[in-house]
Amino acid sequence: MSTKTGRQVKLFNKEDVNKAVSVDMYEFLISHGKGELKGGGRYPKYHINGHNSIVIDRKKNYFYHNGAHHGDNIIKFLQEYEGYSFPQAVSFLLGEDFEQHQEYNEELEEQGEFEYPYEHDTSTTELKNYLVGERGIDQEIVDYLLENDFIRQDRKFKNVIFAWKEFGLPDGEVVGAMAQGTMIDHERFGKRGTAKFIAKNSKKNYGFNITLGKPEAYYFFESSIDLLSYWSTHKDIMNCRLMSLEGLKKNSIVSYIQETYLHFDQLPKNGIYYGLDNDAAGHRLFDHVDEFINIAKEKGGKAAKNVSIIPFNNQLPDEYYSMYKEISEDYLNVSWEMLATVHKLETNLSNDNKLANEFHMISSLAVEPGPNVKIEPIDVRSALLTVADTIEENGYTIETLDQLYESEKVNAYKQYFVKEKIRSTYDMYQSGQYEIVSEIGKDWNNYLKEERSKGLVTEKSPLIAKVKANEQIYAHMNDEFTYYLQDSDSKMKIKQQLVDTFNINPSIVGALVQKGLIRQDINDRIVYLWNDSGQVVGGQIRGTFLDKKAFGRAGYEQKIMDLSQEGYGFNVTLGKPDNIRFFQTPEDLLSYWSLNVDQLKDTVLFALSDPNASFVVDAINTKLEAGFSISRVEMCIGNNQAGMTLLDDMSQLSSFNTKNRTIATDQGTEISLLSTRPKIGVDWLAELHAKKERQERVKQYQQTQSRMQEQRNEQQLNYSRG
Repeated sequence: MSTKTGRQVKLFNKEDVNKAVSVDMYEFLISHGKGELKGGGRYPKYHINGHNSIVIDRKKNYFYHNGAHHGDNIIKFLQEYEGYSFPQAVSFLLGEDFEQHQEYNEELEEQGEFEYPYEHDTSTTELKNYLVGERGIDQEIVDYLLENDFIRQDRKFKNVIFAWKEFGLPDGEVVGAMAQGTMIDHERFGKRGTAKFIAKNSKKNYGFNITLGKPEAYYFFESSIDLLSYWSTHKDIMNCRLMSLEGLKKNSIVSYIQETYLHFDQLPKNGIYYGLDNDAAGHRLFDHVDEFINIAKEKGGKAAKNVSIIPFNNQLPDEYYSMYKEISEDYLNVSWEMLATVHKLETNLSNDNKLANEFHMISSLAVEPGPNVKIEPIDVRSALLTVADTIEENGYTIETLDQLYESEKVNAYKQYFVKEKIRSTYDMYQSGQYEIVSEIGKDWNNYLKEERSKGLVTEKSPLIAKVKANEQIYAHMNDEFTYYLQDSDSKMKIKQQLVDTFNINPSIVGALVQKGLIRQDINDRIVYLWNDSGQVVGGQIRGTFLDKKAFGRAGYEQKIMDLSQEGYGFNVTLGKPDNIRFFQTPEDLLSYWSLNVDQLKDTVLFALSDPNASFVVDAINTKLEAGFSISRVEMCIGNNQAGMTLLDDMSQLSSFNTKNRTIATDQGTEISLLSTRPKIGVDWLAELHAKKERQERVKQYQQTQSRMQEQRNEQQLNYSRG
């Protein structure tokens, strides 16, 4: 591949072409396209040269020409529609600093107001035939849902319409909907067999959900049908909320949990249950929530348990069961249960290499997911023989089997989950709590239909949750901050991060820990609590595990706790304050304090949670209202863009007197405004680190000089004796 200009020839290698292909097509067309983009979302249309059926897939960075029935990448697009040759297209895409394609996130797209688009049918025949006859959903549950307008039959297409009611209550506002087709057609709709789509502008991170009584337990399912299938086999459940994720959406779980707590003022004291599909994706999602979703079951109490209720999880294919037994017979220290455990945890007993866990548990069966990784069938017997050889050669037992998965990606925190998964899975097989089958089941609807085939008649059991409108819980919105995390018994991560890594003065850290203003939760995260006249009004979390893939450039989890007072922040009062110093982060505050520990007194140190100039003024007025006599404000910001922007914003405030450089307060007084910045570092944390390095160099120099002096003294002594 080359470009010719006279005698010059420019060659393009594979890396050049791949880089050109990775230019974001949507962003390129906005700035350089000759045609016109129309519409938004994932699939905007592009009109050019009379073609009006070209669609851009923003997620795949691909175009598709519906009229011509073909599509391709950005290079091909420039060739076919923009008039470029292949060399010209590649040269152009490489020659400028175009934005590279990033993973498209539909959650970030703006959306319009939801308008319910369906006209209801007077009949429910097709609805009942599908839900009760085809899916096996309990008749009484279907009647209850119809009575309370949770489901309806669409007049035009006879689809089942699942109404997404806010808070899962019968009188809740409908904020979205999902249409489930009732006509089975595998040729048109593939393996699922029916049409299924979400109504336009339905609420994001939401889905079909039902609240039964007071939600003291949370239940999550991948689909509305799975939700109803589980309910059909557990008609006695009450005091819970059943929620459909409408797929595998992590953000929906967080959104549901926050809404349930805020609206009902109810934490999941009876646990959080995940009825996900028994496949690789379902198991990976549960691993994710088990690691990252830790919600107190009661205010100030321990974390609620994340409980997997994945159906058919104990089933073993008879083919593999025989294989495990056969292989283990040739090894002295390898049991069939160990082989089954490895196979289950790595690929969920699959015959392909798709990873079924989130903890990088990979040996010979699974592969690490990636854009260029191909999911393909594997030789299970050969892979298990390799696993057996490794176990035998290293003398692994069930207690040390986690060493099979030691890698730089498995930190100490993840290793805890690895050990737990190995032990619980092995115990299931070793104790005989498994079922040998010819084919493993997948979801709760499979389970319901299987149980019905065995003679289960759910209609014989009464539906406990026949809740009428006047029996509903109309809870108030909880609008006060409550500390909902579970504290760890250990404070080791606080010391390791703040004292050992950041060089914060240990006496300062110890005092704040003693007062409860700095805490460590059970996920080993540091929690800074915000104090306002003796009342905790918010808090912020800083993770201690470095993971740039998960947390971006900062590398660590950083978030504001729910219901924290807007614009407030971590602050400390020393003595009887006559001044207040503002910082950009709690770490900057603690670093500045450590640098000036012997000089600081009679001051308020305040770390802003939001670098907004108006919040600075609010904090000043709050402290004045609390009785503080503040006469001076110092903006102790860093040598960075965010700090400079904050200073500029302060100077634009109507309350700022440019001539006198003062801020007018609500009490009618004017307070002088100064700025103090680090001399060396980009921020106060870097300044403290630089000082420690200087001190260490001076110490090393003094030690070297001392040793040299000792050597000179010794030489002089030897000379005198000689």
